[in-house]
Amino acid sequence: MKNTNKIAISLIASCFIAQASWGGGSIDVYDDGLGLKILVDSNVPFLYNGNVYGSNANISPRNKPDDSGNTLTIKDAISSNIVNRLFAGYAYYNDVATANSNTMNINGSITTTKYLEIQGGNVYTSNSSGEASSNKLYINRNIKSNDLEIQGGSVRIHLGDAKANSNIVNINADLDTTFFNNSITGGTSWVNTIGNADASYNTVNINGNIKSAKENIIRGGYANSTETGTATATNNTVNLLSNASFTGSTTISGGYAFVNSIKSTYQDNFDSVAKGNKLNIYSKSIEVKNIQNFEFVNFYLSNDIKADDTILTLTDTISTDLSKSRVGVGLMNGGTPALNVDDKVTLISNLNGILAPTNMTNNISAMQGISQVYDFELSTTDDDDNPTNGVKSIVATTIKKSTNEKQKAINEGAISSSLSAVSSSEQVDSALNAINSLSFNGFGEASSGSMGASSIKSNTGSYVDSNMIGLIAAISKRANDSFIYSAFFEAGYGKYDSFNSFDSGDIKGSGDNSYFGFGLMSKTNLVNNFYIDNSIKFGQVKSDFKSDDFGDSSNKISASFDSKRAYYGLSLGVGNIIELDNRSNLDIYTKLYYTRVGSDSVDMSTNDKFRLDTFNSFIAKLGARYNYEIKESTTLYTGAAYEYEFDAKQKGYNLSYNYEIDPTDMQGSSGSIEAGIKLKPLTNSDRLTLDLGIKGLSGKKEGVSGNVGIEWRL
Repeated sequence: MKNTNKIAISLIASCFIAQASWGGGSIDVYDDGLGLKILVDSNVPFLYNGNVYGSNANISPRNKPDDSGNTLTIKDAISSNIVNRLFAGYAYYNDVATANSNTMNINGSITTTKYLEIQGGNVYTSNSSGEASSNKLYINRNIKSNDLEIQGGSVRIHLGDAKANSNIVNINADLDTTFFNNSITGGTSWVNTIGNADASYNTVNINGNIKSAKENIIRGGYANSTETGTATATNNTVNLLSNASFTGSTTISGGYAFVNSIKSTYQDNFDSVAKGNKLNIYSKSIEVKNIQNFEFVNFYLSNDIKADDTILTLTDTISTDLSKSRVGVGLMNGGTPALNVDDKVTLISNLNGILAPTNMTNNISAMQGISQVYDFELSTTDDDDNPTNGVKSIVATTIKKSTNEKQKAINEGAISSSLSAVSSSEQVDSALNAINSLSFNGFGEASSGSMGASSIKSNTGSYVDSNMIGLIAAISKRANDSFIYSAFFEAGYGKYDSFNSFDSGDIKGSGDNSYFGFGLMSKTNLVNNFYIDNSIKFGQVKSDFKSDDFGDSSNKISASFDSKRAYYGLSLGVGNIIELDNRSNLDIYTKLYYTRVGSDSVDMSTNDKFRLDTFNSFIAKLGARYNYEIKESTTLYTGAAYEYEFDAKQKGYNLSYNYEIDPTDMQGSSGSIEAGIKLKPLTNSDRLTLDLGIKGLSGKKEGVSGNVGIEWRL
């Protein structure tokens, strides 16, 4: 059974106001200085003996087998001692009990001189299993208390199995405990007698100052099987984000476990207390007492890092055991250059000793954003005055800095949008081909339109696969017997996939393209069935790009961008229609196309900055089309054409590091064949004319396109 309760607490004037909803009922509770008052009575209020619950589904908070899916929000500041405990979900039962998928948002500061407990999901059951999983806590405002305990999910049972997995605790504010401890745990599972306790896959994110008069205790997972059973606290993650800092004695544990009142240790019980646990550090100058029970310790160097900085300093009077752990180095983003070759950064330091990883990889590659590749050499340092004192720190030295060749994929994303603007010329050509056969009204006016779909592979050095739909709508005017001109609107939308292959691995990208624009076109019929046609157009093309392959096989890095660019295009064609007999003719033509797409500066999601340079396309085309009239209302046609692209390089520039990235290039030849049918009105009362065509391409452009031309007689 899943509840969908929501509760919000706010401070209005001097009264503590709480609102809750569940299944159509609601109550208000406030404090008038003389005690709690219930304005609208309904079963039992959610505020019970100083505890706030995320639901009011049962007669008593101690009679709930399931309390899941609730949302509890503190909206405004609370400065009284009314509340002792906050529970988004609270299940208390003598059988199976669950409190899963609850959410708590602390959006108002809390100040109290009492003990304060905050839990996303809490379960107590006596003789069966219990679970508090997938709960989320968001501490977004400061909390000041006498003693503070925060848990994403907590299960305590007398006999049976307890599980507190996949909970998330987000600390985005400062915590200040004035007398006792700050205790922050992702998930806690506790079995009082016989049973298995599991507190795994939890996450704790610290992004504020954690201050305590005594101790700050931070744990990914805490499992305790008091008598007989197992206790597992693995695959937990603790993230120290950019604003993380600590005041007071602080110990950070990936897992913490007891079995039969005996503490599980890193050396003897690694698989149950440290396996898969991660400590990710995204800041520098962090100082804590010690860290323990992590298999992975990863240091992400920020943009303000400089030579000789220290990331993590440990102040314990005993050593730190990392002998079974792995140390990793990464770079946070690509905003600005971070380090130079031969610069050294102390990753972790403990003057009382470090048992360094026995399998520490000496050389590690890391990327800053998607632009720069850094090669680090890891080493240990000892006491310069007395080397026999052992390892005191682990140091990363930059031994090489290079560019990431996979940046070229950005130009693949850029050229896909440029080519969509180029491809719109196909729709203009379709309209020009049909312009002579338009049925003009008495004012010399006609309307027409066409829609085309294409699936084209553009060989750019690698390739881009595009699927586009385009349309054009035109209003035409016959000025005299030889000259027709039109105003038109064009638009298109499509998706694309790109592919590049490098020595460092393949990279695939994808995205959407769209364009819209306006233009003019005309056709002039000359003597001996010669003609000239031309067009001019302008508009905007939008695109986005994303790839998850900018890193290597062991370190996937995702990046994306959005772009808007202006375009304009020109075309000029000359042709001659040779009458073969009274039913057929041959249209021989040559055309020139020029398309220009403007530049744009884009910010990648990784903070790398790039400029997509101006794109110029110049195409010459020579072709012929054979038309055969089966009957007055039906004409078949087939044709072939050859075109050559003279330019079409998409260049790019890395603005963060001031260098060009490898361009993509569409210069080269393509050939096409086409076939279609035109259906004209049979009588003057018919208004619809259709032109259905299909085209195949090979060469620099490979694929197929189809077109549906429509004329509606005004």
